[in-house]
Amino acid sequence: MITLSQTTFINKVVTCFNLMDAHPCDTPMVTELVLRHPDKSIPIPPEIAEWQTCTPYHALISMLNYIAVTTHPDVAFAIG
Repeated sequence: MITLSQTTFINKVVTCFNLMDAHPCDTPMVTELVLRHPDKSIPIPPEIAEWQTCTPYHALISMLNYIAVTTHPDVAFAIG
């Protein structure tokens, strides 16, 4: 028999991105959120620039998307 442990993978993602203090919630995204394209003429605040350099965003979203689609389709909408 071959088995896969998604819990182990999720724990590795949590550890890799230093999200040990993250807590589950019913709706993982803000309701009525309006996203907009950033204005390139406004400088990026230092705390956001630091976060961007420390967080490989593409890798994080890719891993969350994999977890959502393959193991928890009920949250795939929120991650997508």
